[in-house]
Amino acid sequence: MGIWYSHGSFGNMLGSLIAGVFVNDAWGWSFIVPGLLILGMGLLTFLFLVPYPEELGLFKPDEREKLEGVTEYSLCLFCTKLVSYTFLFWLPSYIRDTIGLTASNSAYLSTVFDMGGIVGGILAGHLSDIVSSSSTVCSVLLALGVPSVSDL
Repeated sequence: MGIWYSHGSFGNMLGSLIAGVFVNDAWGWSFIVPGLLILGMGLLTFLFLVPYPEELGLFKPDEREKLEGVTEYSLCLFCTKLVSYTFLFWLPSYIRDTIGLTASNSAYLSTVFDMGGIVGGILAGHLSDIVSSSSTVCSVLLALGVPSVSDL
């Protein structure tokens, strides 16, 4: 799960880096370049996505409704993305205002949060596989994270 979910942090980093490159001189390109990337990925998806999932034989429609944990996972993902996007949109401004870096350097520095998300997510997933208890790993990591926000 950690490797699979790292795509979210990777996309956040890519967006911040693209915006950081163009923010001072040609800010309009920070919308055009991601749009072109999305267009390219959309084309690849169109060419290679199986149009009828039933052809894969994974789940029948009535079996999909019985999958356990989908609602809980969706709620957790919502909360995770809420925090992630809060940092994605707020952190560069906070860095610029408190440290005094330029807008582009603030965007570059804000990617460290997502780098930690990639590395931490992969390591937490690997540790969960070793321990065979993802809830234990999650609880311990949350407890270890408390001191990092206790002064806020």
